Amino acid sequence: MKILKGIGIFFLSLFAFIFVFLISLSLIFRNVIQKGVVGSVVKNIMIEEFSKVKKLTAEDKENIEKVNKVIKTDDINKLVDKLIDEYELSLDNENYKVSDKTVDYIVDLLVEYKDLINDITQENVTEKEIRSTEVREGIIEGFDNVLGDEPEGNMQAIKIGITSYNFFTSNTFRILAIFLTILCFALIALIKKSYYKWVKSASKVFVMVGLLISASYFAIIYAFKEINNSTNYGIVIDPKYILILGITEILIGIVFLIVHIILHKDNEE
Repeated sequence: MKILKGIGIFFLSLFAFIFVFLISLSLIFRNVIQKGVVGSVVKNIMIEEFSKVKKLTAEDKENIEKVNKVIKTDDINKLVDKLIDEYELSLDNENYKVSDKTVDYIVDLLVEYKDLINDITQENVTEKEIRSTEVREGIIEGFDNVLGDEPEGNMQAIKIGITSYNFFTSNTFRILAIFLTILCFALIALIKKSYYKWVKSASKVFVMVGLLISASYFAIIYAFKEINNSTNYGIVIDPKYILILGITEILIGIVFLIVHIILHKDNEE
């Protein structure tokens, strides 16, 4: 019976580890990878519309940093959400076409970041010029060139992939994963027949996930450095969020451990 309890606790701890890790990945994809990869495409299209000569490449470190610091994560994420939804719908029809609403949103972004982009391109483009038909057509052409080609492979599989990504990066997924994590710890408490011993399992889970996420910080920096070296496209990510997330999870694990020690001591007395 003791062996069965041990096996049960092991698998519940493993499931809790997986759920916490998936929550972390969901946050990283939403706030780091999505902004970095798609954001770099958006930024390059923005720059290109201001100047047909000046483009951001991996070597333009100073200008890339300027753009990356000013363009807000929320702005990029809203645009990505629009593009993903449109692209998913386009799989039921013909090739992708960027909508007028999305173009309007991009034009508004260009206006908002006008001074920054003028500084980078050394030009003096006005708001009237930004809202011109020529710029709108350039935006449409830019996104259609990137997303407009009919994807190779099974359309249904691609659509399932996009739908899965949307769910994986949604608050609904995170809430569900949090609920399942709590359920795992509750079941561990029932198996151990203790109101506090599950806290030790929670401590181990959060410390291990935190260490893994912190280690991925360096792996992601290296991976994107190699991508930039091979593509010369200038993809920029801000990995500090990953390190902060990892350290926060480690601290949560340490707090759980301290709570366990205190409760264990009180219980013995």
